[in-house]
Amino acid sequence: MERSRWVTVAVFLALWGLGVPRVLSGQSPESEPEEQAEEEPLLTDPWQILQTTPGVLVDRINVDGDRGCGCSAKQPFVEAGAAVGQGFPGVDEAIFSGNLMERFLSPGNVFTLAEETQGSAAGSGAWARPDEFLRRNGTNEWRASAFTLGGDGSEAASSVEDVRGFGAEVGGPLRKDRAWIWGGLGLHDFERTVLGGQRESQSVTGGRLKLNAQVVESFAIALAASRGGSEGDNAGAAPDRAPETTWDEDGGETIWAATGTVIHNSNFYTSASVGSEDRRREDDPQATGPARIGADGVARGGWFAWEDERRQRHARLSTALFGYTGTLGHEVTLGAGWLRRDEERALAPPGPLTIAGSVAGLSRPFALAELWRAGEAGARTETLGLWAQDVLTYGPWTGHFGVQADRQDLGLSGGPRPWTLAPRLQLHRFLDHAHKQVWVSLSRSASSLGPRAAWHVDVDAAVAAPFVFEDLDGDLALDPGETARALPGRGFDPLRPGVDPDAVDARLRPEITDEAVLGAEAELTDNFQVGLRAVWRRTRDLLEERLLVRDLSTGEVFAAAAGDWIPAARLTGNLPDGTPYDVPVWDLRPGLLWTGGSLLTNGDRRRDDLGLELTWKKLFSNEWNLDGKILWRDSDYDLGPDFRRFDDPTNLLGGGDDEGEPVEETASGRPYETPRFAAARWSFETNGMVRLGQGRYVLLASVKGRQGQPLPYFRQIARERAGVAGVQVTDRPDSFRAEDLFTVDAGLERHVWVGDASFSLAVQALNLLDERTVLERELDLGTGRAGLADEALSSRTLRVEVRFWWN
Repeated sequence: MERSRWVTVAVFLALWGLGVPRVLSGQSPESEPEEQAEEEPLLTDPWQILQTTPGVLVDRINVDGDRGCGCSAKQPFVEAGAAVGQGFPGVDEAIFSGNLMERFLSPGNVFTLAEETQGSAAGSGAWARPDEFLRRNGTNEWRASAFTLGGDGSEAASSVEDVRGFGAEVGGPLRKDRAWIWGGLGLHDFERTVLGGQRESQSVTGGRLKLNAQVVESFAIALAASRGGSEGDNAGAAPDRAPETTWDEDGGETIWAATGTVIHNSNFYTSASVGSEDRRREDDPQATGPARIGADGVARGGWFAWEDERRQRHARLSTALFGYTGTLGHEVTLGAGWLRRDEERALAPPGPLTIAGSVAGLSRPFALAELWRAGEAGARTETLGLWAQDVLTYGPWTGHFGVQADRQDLGLSGGPRPWTLAPRLQLHRFLDHAHKQVWVSLSRSASSLGPRAAWHVDVDAAVAAPFVFEDLDGDLALDPGETARALPGRGFDPLRPGVDPDAVDARLRPEITDEAVLGAEAELTDNFQVGLRAVWRRTRDLLEERLLVRDLSTGEVFAAAAGDWIPAARLTGNLPDGTPYDVPVWDLRPGLLWTGGSLLTNGDRRRDDLGLELTWKKLFSNEWNLDGKILWRDSDYDLGPDFRRFDDPTNLLGGGDDEGEPVEETASGRPYETPRFAAARWSFETNGMVRLGQGRYVLLASVKGRQGQPLPYFRQIARERAGVAGVQVTDRPDSFRAEDLFTVDAGLERHVWVGDASFSLAVQALNLLDERTVLERELDLGTGRAGLADEALSSRTLRVEVRFWWN
C-alpha cells in the first residue's frame, strides 16, 4: 500500500513539472480557448436551424414535447414538477438509465464526493456532468477522450475502498453534415471492507453507442443503445451477517431507443420514438441449508436466493405547431405515449429460518421459526398517456398551459384501469432585460402504481408459515419432544391453501399530488446568479394495506376495525441512550384470526411537504467559478378517520401510522433485512474550481452536508392471532437520528497540451477530513447488537486519475 502511494506521488510530481510538450506544441498558456456556455436559440425557426447550422441535429432542438423544441423563450432554471409527457422517455432519457451505466464512462463522473454508503463505487460527483456526456451529439470533427483512475482508502479505517476504473469515448462525422456517430465504453472495479472485517468486491462494465443522421433536409433520425453488466463477490457483507450468508451478484441491462423527426414546414414538426429496456439481477448465496439468526442478531447458515427481471417497451408520438395570434406567440404540443412493463421476481429460501427467543412474547427457551415456500411473482402492466400543451409568449411573459390524461392497466384480469387527469399551469416573466426572472406554477401529477397490485395478489409468490417451539437444547432446531405452535403468516391462509388471501380494491387509483412552485432568479453581477424556489406539495389517496381477518364462528372475512383489537402485552426496556420505553401491543380479540392477507386500497391519509431551495452560481471568470445550494424541507402526515378506524393500533415499524414528520422507507425486498429510512430536513453543498499557473493547474473543492437520517428503533413481537410484527418503541420515527453528515473533498489537476491533444493528471481526496460518521445502526433492540453501528462513512480515499482528450 505504502509503495503504491510513493509511486503515485513520484509520477504526479514528474508530470507537474512538465512544460516541454506545451512549448513544443507552439501553444502558449494564454492561447487556450475559453469555455463558452451554449445558449439556446430564442424564437428561432427550426427549419432555418436545421438547414444552416452544420452539426446541429433535429434531436438537439427537439426533446419530444415535454420541454418544447428549444425554440421558445428561455425557460426558468427550475421547471415545474409535473411536465406533460412525463413517464414516456425519449432516446436520451431511455439511455440515461440511472442504474448500471451511471457508475462509469464520463471522465468527470469518477471524481466523486465521499459516498454515504460504503459500497457505492461512484455516483454523481461534485463536477460531474453525466447528462452532457449521455446526450452527446456528433460534430463535424472527430473527437476522443479517455481516462483511467485508481485509489484506495486508509487501512486503519473501518471501511477500506479500493477503486479502479477506465473509460473512453470517441465521436465524429460518418458523412459531413449528414451523419454522426458517438460511442463510449468503460469499466469500474471496487473492493471494500465493511465494519466487522468482511470484504466484498464488484465490477461494472458497459458501453453506449449513438448515431445521428440527417437523412434529408427535413428528416432526421437518432439511434442509441447501451449495454452493461455487473458482477459481485460476497455482496451483502455487513456486521450482522456471517460470510456464508452473503451472495454472488450477477446483473445486466440492455437498452435501445430510436427517434425520427420530420419538419413539415417552418411551423410544424412531428417526432416519434420507440425503445426497449431489459434488466436482470440474480443473487446466488454462498451457502444453502437452514438459516438462523442468533440472540446476537447475526445471520448464519444459508440465505435466500433472489432473481429480478424487468422488461419495458415504450413508444411516443408528438407534434408541435408554432404560430401567432396577433402579438401572442403559440407553441402547441400534442402527444401520446404507450408504456408496457413485464416484471418478475423469484425468491428461493435456504430452508427453515429460525430466530432465537429474543422476540417479545416468547420466554426462553422458546424460538420463532418459519417454513418457507419458494415462489415467483410476475406482473404485466401498461400505461397509455395523452397530453396537450400551449406555450404562450407575450413580451416578457411566458405561460405554459397543459393537461395530461393517463390510463393505467394494473395487470389484474378484470381489475381496475383507472384514468387520471393532470393539469399544468406555469407563468413566467423576465424582469430588467432578462437579468431577473420570476415564475409560478401549479400542477397535478399521478403516481405510477406499477406491479404492486398484481404482485399483491399473486398466488405463486413466496410465502412463510411461522411457528414457535420449545428450543430446549438451544440449537435453534425443532427436535423430537420439543412442542410447537403455529402462528398466522403473511400470504398464507391455512384454511384456504393454494388461494392468495390478499385482495385489491376494485376502485384502486393512483396517489395524486398537487404542487405549487414560486421561484425567482437574479443576476446580481455579470458573473453571479442567485435563485430562490419555494415548493408546496400535497399528496392524497395514499395507498394502505388493511388487515383481513376471519370470524372463526361464521367464516366471514373482513377488514379488522378498531373494535376488533384488545390489549395483549407491553414492551419495556431501555433505548440506546438509556431512556426507558414502555409501549403497548395489541392483538385481535378472541374468535378472530388473521387470514394472512390484506386489502390494498386508497386511504384518507394526507401528506403535506414544504421545501425551500437557495442556489447560487458564479460563472467562470477571473480563473474561478463557484456554485451551490441549500435545501430545507418540512413534511407532515395527517391521519384521517378511516385510517384510524382500520389501522392496527400497535405502532408498527414503517407503517406510516405516525402523525408528524413522515419518513421515506426503502426495503430491499428480501426477508429479514431491515429497511432504510430517510427524512433529512436540511442539506447543502457548494463546489468550486480555480485555475492556477496560467491554466496549467486546476484546484477543485467541494463541501457537502445533511441532517442525519432517522433511526426508528423497534422490537419484534409474536402475537397469537395477528402474527409476527415489528413494533416501533419511540413515539416518532425520527425521535433518534444518526449523526449529521459533513464531507470535504478536494482535487488538484495538472494539464498539458500537445498539438490537438491534451492530458491531465489529477490527485483526488474524498472525505478529506477522514470523518467516520455512523450512517446506520442496528434498529432491532431485541438483539445483542442493538444500537451498534451497521454502516459508516467511507474513510479518506485517495485517487489518481489520468485523462486524455483529442480533437
